[in-house]
Parts: sequence; C-alpha cells; structure tokens
Amino acid sequence: MSNMNFLYELITKRILNLIENGTPPWKKPWKASDLPMNLVTKIPYRGVNIWLLLSLEMPSPYFLTWKQTMALKGTVKKEEAKNYQIVVFWKQLKYKKNVDGIEEENTFPMLRYYRVYNLSQVELPAEAMKKLVPKKEVKQVNKLEECENIVKNYATCPEIKFGGDRAYYSTLMDKIQMPLQSDFNLDEHYYASLFHEMAHSTGSEKRLKRFRATDSNIFGSEVYSKEELIAEMSASFLAAEAGIENTTIENSANYIKGWLSAIKNGDKNFVISAAAKAQAAVDYILGRLTKNN
Repeated sequence: MSNMNFLYELITKRILNLIENGTPPWKKPWKASDLPMNLVTKIPYRGVNIWLLLSLEMPSPYFLTWKQTMALKGTVKKEEAKNYQIVVFWKQLKYKKNVDGIEEENTFPMLRYYRVYNLSQVELPAEAMKKLVPKKEVKQVNKLEECENIVKNYATCPEIKFGGDRAYYSTLMDKIQMPLQSDFNLDEHYYASLFHEMAHSTGSEKRLKRFRATDSNIFGSEVYSKEELIAEMSASFLAAEAGIENTTIENSANYIKGWLSAIKNGDKNFVISAAAKAQAAVDYILGRLTKNN
C-alpha cells in the first residue's frame, strides 16, 4: 500500500470515528450573503421574492427599480437593460359591502409586480453609492501553493466561475460555481469546498462516468447522497495531498454524516466503497488516472 493510500485509509477511519461518536450539524464554511433587499428602502424582500432573487446568484444583495435608479441620477448598464428580475407585491385589501342592510367587511387580493435590477447591473453616482451602500470589509486571502497546484494540474477541469453564495457543480453545463475566496472563514475551507466540486466534476460522462449530464434531478435522492459522500471523501483526500486536512477533516465528517442519514438504512459500509471511488476521482484530478476502468 502506498503512503498516500495509507493516509486515505487513516482519513476514512477518522471520519467514520467522528460519525460514530456524533458531531454537531455541518455548517457552510463561508459567510452567507445578506438576504436580498431594496437598496433605497433597505427593506428585505419577502416570500417568493427571496428565492427569485437568491437564485440569480448576484454579487450584491441590493436591488432597485428602474425608477429608483433614475431618481438617483444613475443608469442601467446597456447590456443589462433586458436582464431584469420580476418581484411581486401581494396584500389583502379590505372593503365594506352592504348586504340586506347589513354591512360586511370583505377582502380581495391585490397583486403588483416590479422590475428590479441588481446593484451590479446599474451605474450610480459616487455620492449615491457612498450614501446608500455600506462599506464591506474585504478579507485578506492567501493562495496556498500546494492547493493551487492541484487545481492547475487538473487537466480537464471545467470552467470555474466565482460569485454568489453557493458552491456547486452543474452537470448540464459542466461548470463549477464558487463563492469568492474572501467569503470563506478560512482559506483552507475555500480550497476544500473547491476540491469537493472538482470531485463532482470527475463523475461526468466525459470523465469517470458516475452520472449523466441529464441526472440533475437526483438531488435529495439516495443516488445523490452517495455521490455527495464520494465528493466529500475526495475533498478530504485532496486536502491531505495539499497538507491542509487537519483544518478540514471535522467539517468533512459533519457533512458526510448529514448525507449518510439520507441513505437507506444508514448504510455506513458505503463510506468504505465510496472511499475507493473517491480515490479514483483524486487520481483522475492529479493525472494518475486518465480513463474510467
């Protein structure tokens, strides 16, 4: 057994031990963005609007209407003019009605909609920006050389885009989306999350063929739970390769425990077989495995 395989086995045992002993709920290792709100009123959006706006994965939590933009002597960027999002405003209006001499109070729903733009889609005068947009402290980030080398040496790595507050791999677009490194609590957690999504990408049809591009509907299923275990085991192994496993192993254990509970009968033995598939994913990323075997 090679030294790295031995290390992988040790990590697997440590994760299983943490799972068996019980761990606190897993938390995202990055700061969630503020909920979307109107830039002018600073009132957070509610109901379905939250999901509509969060799904856009915009870099700013602030939105404003065309009218508000004009009132601030700003402009909507030409290329963004048609890329507005609809938000809805709904409330029950009361009215009184006389029925057979008896006054009754009734209600009817009023639904309005507005077209809004993210702050990143408009240009506002410096004075308005200074007055309305709170200063955001930018965290100093460090590029960890061993981690960067792993990313750079992934020969068939899909495109990696940055922004928003979600980390995921798109099976249909073969694309990795990541929050900014400065949004993570630790630089090591940024790389561990990136390694997780890189591991997912090895499962595509053009790589190790664990799933098809059209399998995006498996979220929440047992199949998806198992794929999550493989990806997180892979991330743990890659973290070991880069020498950062000590700061990521507990997060991995917590995360794996969450997905393990979704597997039918809580089959902990699957973690062992997942480790083998994870090793294949790691070998592929590191250039040690070039095809599915």
